[in-house]
Formats: sequence, C-alpha cells, structure tokens
Amino acid sequence: MRAADRELLLDLFGELRHPLASRCAAELAASPRFGTFLERYRGKIGRKARSLEKPESWPDLWLELWTAARLLADRRFEVAYESFGARKVRGPDLTLTFRTHIICHVEIKHVRTELSSAKWAEVVCTKLGQLPTGATSVLLVGTDPEMAEFCPAETALRELSRRSQQGEDVVFARYGLAGARDFSRQIPRLGGVLHVANWNLTTPARLSLWQNPTARHRLPPDLARALLAGISASAKPEQS
Repeated sequence: MRAADRELLLDLFGELRHPLASRCAAELAASPRFGTFLERYRGKIGRKARSLEKPESWPDLWLELWTAARLLADRRFEVAYESFGARKVRGPDLTLTFRTHIICHVEIKHVRTELSSAKWAEVVCTKLGQLPTGATSVLLVGTDPEMAEFCPAETALRELSRRSQQGEDVVFARYGLAGARDFSRQIPRLGGVLHVANWNLTTPARLSLWQNPTARHRLPPDLARALLAGISASAKPEQS
C-alpha cells in the first residue's frame, strides 16, 4: 500500500484494521479515481465514519462508497458526494455527471430486512423528499446475500400507485407524507429504482432496474445501461 493511501485510510477510519479501511484499500489498489474521490471528500466521509459508532451501521456507509467506486471505474462518470449538503437541504447521496453533461442523482439505501411491499413503500416514501426536481434521480437499494425472498420493486410501486389513486391517505401518512396527493406530486421526481442484491460480495451483484413511467425526467437508455454495467462489475483495474 502506498504511504499516501495509508495516511488517507488512517485519517478516514482511525485504523487500518477497521472493516471499511480494508475494503477501501482493495478499491484504491484497483482504481486511482476512487482514491481521488476519497481525498476530495475526506472531511465528509471521515465525519460520517466517526459518527457510526455501531458496527452494524458500517455497511450503510460502505454501500455509498462501494457504489461510487463501481461507477468511477467507468470514465464516462464523474461522481460528487453529498453535493446538496452545502445548501443546508436534504439531498441525494451521489450526483453523477455522465458523458460530461447528463446529470443523475442517486439516493442510496441499505435494507437489512425482508423487502416486502410494505418495506418498499416505507423506503420509497421516506426518500422522495430528498430527490431534486431538475434532473433524473435513481433510488439504489442494496440488500444482503442472506436475503433470499423479496417483493420486486415494480410490484410494490404498482401497489403504491393504486393506493394513491384510491386516496388512501393513511398509508402515506404512515411514512411521513401528507397523504396520497403528496405522493402523487412527488413520485415524478423518481426516475427509477435500482435494486442491488448480494451487493457486498466479490462476485457480481444481481440487479433489477424499474423505470418510472410517470417520471418527469426519464433515464436515458445509455445512462441506464451504464449504471447497470458499472454497478454489476466486480472491482478491477481501470481501463484507459
């Protein structure tokens, strides 16, 4: 390990034995662009890492860093971390620039429990408020290898839309929205849901992408393909 990488990891995580330090070390060896990302956002990432006192919370941050590392392996992507934080507003975890001009926001959620229809409703409804209105946004949901059963995002979102059309306000109030109309107003912000199963393994993750037919900003086909290809890839040296 290079001395500069060692110093960076120590600053971020306090010790090289920290699980996130060892995982980031493997990514640093494969991708100089990921090293540039960690250096650029050293302060934000370090503060977040120090705030996660319980080991069970570490995978939440690792999923954000893992996603950034996957996408940075594709030179068509530039990746910004928590860029809305400076505006003192809730915003997405990552902001991507694809092919120098296409903007895509990515909000990331690590789910440890069964992905039932009700769980999907909770995840989607609680994240809609963090999605900006001026560009396409993707909600990336990562689930762990031991989770064998889950409700597909498409099925859950269809059910949520049905309940919205029927005006079932109590369903949406349960997840922090004002009611069915509030959901109908905010759901066009969501360009798609990318479910990443078995994400924290050395083998490629299993992916499914639901694209919102009512989105105000749809995912361009080449961006959708690049997201799927990048996220599914295992760590490997960059190609110039």
